[in-house]
This record gives sequence, C-alpha cells and structure tokens, in this order.
Amino acid sequence: MNEYKNGISRRGFIGTITGATAVALLGFDRKAIADRMPDRGMITDYVGRLCYNENPLGPSQEAIEAIQSEAEMAHRYPDWFAESLAARLSSRFDIAANKIICGAGATEILRLCAMAFSSPGSNVVVPNPSYGQFPADCQFFGAVARYVDLDGDHRVDLQAMREHVDSDTSAVCITNPNNPTATIVDPLELSDFVDDLPAEVVTIIDEAYHHYITVTEYPSAIEMVRVGKNVVAVRTFSKVHGLA
Repeated sequence: MNEYKNGISRRGFIGTITGATAVALLGFDRKAIADRMPDRGMITDYVGRLCYNENPLGPSQEAIEAIQSEAEMAHRYPDWFAESLAARLSSRFDIAANKIICGAGATEILRLCAMAFSSPGSNVVVPNPSYGQFPADCQFFGAVARYVDLDGDHRVDLQAMREHVDSDTSAVCITNPNNPTATIVDPLELSDFVDDLPAEVVTIIDEAYHHYITVTEYPSAIEMVRVGKNVVAVRTFSKVHGLA
C-alpha cells in the first residue's frame, strides 16, 4: 500500500449522476498543481498523448454543425448549471434532475468530488493502476490516497480495498471499466461492496468507458444511484462521442 479534504458538503453530492459538458464551473491554477506534483506535469502539445485515450474519429458531423451554429453566440454567458442538458439526461436515465451535476468533462466532476470528500486528516481508497485524477486531486486538498493493487487477473480487488477502509476514509473511487486494464467489476460484488461500507463513505464510480462494454454482466452504477445508494456515477461525452 502506498499512502500519498474544502468546503463542499458531502451530502450535496451523495446519490449523484454526472454528465460531462463544455461548461466550466471552476478554474484552477495549473502551475500550482504542477508545482505540487512535479511528476504529473501538464502536456501542452499533441505529441505523446496516447494515454489520453482520445477518440481518433472525432465528433459526429451533427455535433460539429451544432458547435458551428452556436459560434455567433460566443458573447453570451452559458447556462451556468446546464439545466437544459440535465433535463434531457433526467428523462433519458429516469433520474431526478437535481441529482445531476454537469461539468467540463469527467475531470472536473472528479475534482469537485475531491473537494467535497477530502480534507486534511482523511483518506481515500483507490485501485492501482487505475485512472489517477481523483486521488491526485484529493492529495492536493490534503488527504491521503491509499493505493490498493489489482488482483492477479488485473481486476479491482474489492476485498482488499475494503480492508483499507477505516474510520478516516471519506471515499473510494473505482474506474469501471478500469483504465488501463479494461477489466470490469462483478456487479453483485460491487453492490455488496457498496452496502458493506460505512454509511459516511461515498463510492465514486467512473464509467468513462462504459459504452465500449457489450457483455450483459455489466450494469451501470446509475441503477445504484436510482435506488438511493451512497454512490456518485460519472459519465462523459469525451470518449465514444468524441467531445473532449
């Protein structure tokens, strides 16, 4: 195990499904973050970006035309809370609109989660290797990140993660399918894992790659949100839709 919280209420985030849009809610000093974590410097060009997993096909023609048609409105401020998008997502997924938060990509949503669920003296539990945005941001806000190795099949080891949860744990974060190993978590085991956590521990499930999974034994975490479990399900338009 390698051990590496801000003012947003945890309760305000519990039971939330998040979609990703081009609406920026918060700005951060990238240089300050880079100075804090020099080994995670920002890439400023388009060379060596394989790790970004960008969609090589780009957005659909309809999306391009929609973006172009709005160019003349660039002088207007956006819909601050993406209420129109939240309403569409609410209808599509049968989730109350007040449980949906939109941000500038899953990256911003994960950062907001880090702000809500981390503070000095707390810890968060995450698998390793996996997508590192959430634990890195939690460390920036003063929490300790507890990294738990994958199992022998390169899957998230839920039992080992549970063993690393203690009275100071505020959240666990699971990327499902996992990045970079592309493995998925057994749905029954994941549900039992969430139910077994202390009531105050939030489970964040990043489903950035869910569109690429075709097997029937991969239900979305949205269902856990729908039935009121202490879960944040994160979705994004940046991968399969090419809207990074």
